[in-house]
Amino acid sequence: MIISELAKNSIKNRRHSSAVFYSVLVAVIILGTLLFIYSELELAQRNYHQKMFGDYHAVLYDINEEEYKQLQENANIKALEPTKVIRIKNAPFQRPNADLYLQSPMLFYSCSGFIESQLLEGSLPQQSNEILVSETFIAENPAYSLGKIIRLGDKEYRICGIFKDQLLSFEKNYLFYGQLTKENTVSLLHGDDEAVYVTIWFKNERDTYSSMRQILRDFGRKDEDELLKEGLLQYNTEYLESKLIFKSGLIPSRNFIDHWSLRVGLLICMLALFAVMIYNSFNVWSNQELRQIALLKSVGMTPEQVHRLVIEKALRLGLRPVLLGLVLAYLCTNLLFYLMWLNSINILQPERTDQFKPVTPNPIVFIVLFFLALLCILLAALKPARQSSKLSIIESLKGIYAFKGRISQSIEKHGQNAVRGLAKDNAISYRHTFRGLSLAMALATLIFSTVLIAQAQRDLEDKYNTPDSPYTLTSTFYTIQRAPRSLLDELEKIPEIEAVHVFTSYNFEYLQSENQGFISDQLMDSLKDNARDYHPTVTVYALQDTDFQTLLAEHRLNGSEQNGFLLLDKTAQSPNKAYKYRTYIPLSRDTADKITVLDSKDQKRYDLAIAGRIDNFPFELNPISPNQIALFTSLTKLEDFLFSNAKLDEKHPLVYRVKIKADPEVLLQVTEEVRKTINKYIPKADFFTRNILTEQASKEEQYRNELLLTIGTQILFMIIGFSNAYNSFHINLQTRTRDFALLRSAGMTENQIKKMLNYESWFIIRRVIIYYVLMLTGGVYVVSARKKFMFSPWQLALNINYPLLVLFFLISILGIWGAMKSGIRRILEQSIITALHEE
Repeated sequence: MIISELAKNSIKNRRHSSAVFYSVLVAVIILGTLLFIYSELELAQRNYHQKMFGDYHAVLYDINEEEYKQLQENANIKALEPTKVIRIKNAPFQRPNADLYLQSPMLFYSCSGFIESQLLEGSLPQQSNEILVSETFIAENPAYSLGKIIRLGDKEYRICGIFKDQLLSFEKNYLFYGQLTKENTVSLLHGDDEAVYVTIWFKNERDTYSSMRQILRDFGRKDEDELLKEGLLQYNTEYLESKLIFKSGLIPSRNFIDHWSLRVGLLICMLALFAVMIYNSFNVWSNQELRQIALLKSVGMTPEQVHRLVIEKALRLGLRPVLLGLVLAYLCTNLLFYLMWLNSINILQPERTDQFKPVTPNPIVFIVLFFLALLCILLAALKPARQSSKLSIIESLKGIYAFKGRISQSIEKHGQNAVRGLAKDNAISYRHTFRGLSLAMALATLIFSTVLIAQAQRDLEDKYNTPDSPYTLTSTFYTIQRAPRSLLDELEKIPEIEAVHVFTSYNFEYLQSENQGFISDQLMDSLKDNARDYHPTVTVYALQDTDFQTLLAEHRLNGSEQNGFLLLDKTAQSPNKAYKYRTYIPLSRDTADKITVLDSKDQKRYDLAIAGRIDNFPFELNPISPNQIALFTSLTKLEDFLFSNAKLDEKHPLVYRVKIKADPEVLLQVTEEVRKTINKYIPKADFFTRNILTEQASKEEQYRNELLLTIGTQILFMIIGFSNAYNSFHINLQTRTRDFALLRSAGMTENQIKKMLNYESWFIIRRVIIYYVLMLTGGVYVVSARKKFMFSPWQLALNINYPLLVLFFLISILGIWGAMKSGIRRILEQSIITALHEE
């Protein structure tokens, strides 16, 4: 009780504690703002995913009656919701078939956000006799509309809603959604043209993967990875990873690591800065209390009681700024997000009318931040408490860091050298304080630099990892027919088009065991050196017949090569390098004259003859992929092969791409003409067109969206630098009030004191630079390694935005200068006698 009263009175009566108060307050605000930003972004992403797709754990397809019964009896499953797919054939509609998906009410309630987001009219099914139909169905069957009755099989339904679909013109099946009744559930698996899949929630979601694997073993199903690849098994990966549940157990997925590594690194640096800032403040403040501790020891206070007193004073002093910091951190985050929202309203989408939504006051963030701050305060107070408890009464009266500088009686005689010597002595005497101040400033700069390093990485990727293309417009269309040759002719006749190329492709699996003599020795050595697996896709590209003839002529190949394929005999030696920095090696051996492949659609094998080799992608139509073996032939030859072997159907259409080069000045007109021309032959639903103008607009919008957050973050870090430098240096000057009084009594002038402090500032800045260079080197290396050295650490370091970095240093130095000016003014205003009597 006595110790609590002493701690309480000490906090009330110490005006020096205000600097500690503001140090803790700034640290809590900054760390809290960062945590609230992380929380808001993650909560928004999680809520969006759950709204769109639900919080289920897994989906298992193609369930039979016996398997469904076993799942119902499985003790590990909390909820099991079936979906019944009824395939209706020869329906009296424009298209002959329809797929009716009957879902349970719970699925519609918890997992239909995506369907609801595509809803154009009406509502979701509320009863078993209501269904959703697509806008394509309404457009192609004008006899039906919202509220009308439709007959499917032997049942009638009322159209309760219309949703937007992406149905291609050659697809034969309409898509409908209805509600699954109890009667449907009883006869779930009794139809010939029906299929069932189940959505599963496990009692313990952390057992999702192990429980699902056991179910697969019990059912005698294929390997988990094979089912995932074939689409017969699906995990709600994004939801599960948000709960730190990973497919590999404790090992996070690559996507999760990429998503969180930079954030966690930044947060660790922030925590370190938080701890150092608080430690610096409490360490200096505690030294000011040593005379009081000496007096308490002289009246019988034990070391254990001194230890408790210092700890309690620290916690009491830190409690108010921590609580206030929680509120201000939340308000600062709201201010930052409000400015972002205001920017999007005024600049990006002025027609928007949605209102600003405050940041979610996540209680977990408040609790974590509160206890984290108290823990840092407690840890920061342990060392001063231990030191204070061990000091004798005489040592406490002298202070831990007694003034060790020798005060010369002839300071004026020695001039500047004496002033520099005193500054150096002070740097040694207060080395712990100066070291902590320097470390805090270096950490603050490193945190700021983390943002700059990430920006440098992204800028380098945009510049060097994005392949150049001479084409300004790309159109893609889907069909199960041959590409209309008259379409190709008309595209070439459009004015202002400088070049046009049409091509398609078809993929095969590469059979490693059947192609032992295919890969070149250089590629084998590269695979060993980089310790990477090689499972390429074999892609046959089909160029326009005239383009293929031009290609043969360019490489001086005669007509016999048309019976085989041209091989792009070139691959990246180090695929992790940025695209424009890659060096290339031969892909195949000179003796390789064929490649054996497998068509995964029908499991047929083919020997593709290699009739010639080229060393660049024809007409720069595509970049060179390190995980692809590219073969080239004519459009006619590939189409003949695909149609003669029945490779194409509505589920596996042929994708044609049109690459066009046109001047950006006339690109809008050319784009419109291309759309009109393609639409003469290809239905609007089956093609889309993009040009570099839309891509640039999309990038600019993304840039503007990120700009305000980046600027806000940089301003936040600059506040860190200024407040940290100001508070730490100001506290240091306050605790040395008696030292300055002794110097003044020995004849040191105001100008000499200023010079001495300037030297001390330089010693601190010099140490900051040393610490920072070491930290920056490590930070750059870590970011480079995270990207598998796509760019070397030197490249990253040379591309950092140094003007902003210098500005941050200048702001930090301004904080030291402001603290020095404020401290000197107070020192000189105070009489020597008053200063010497000050505790």
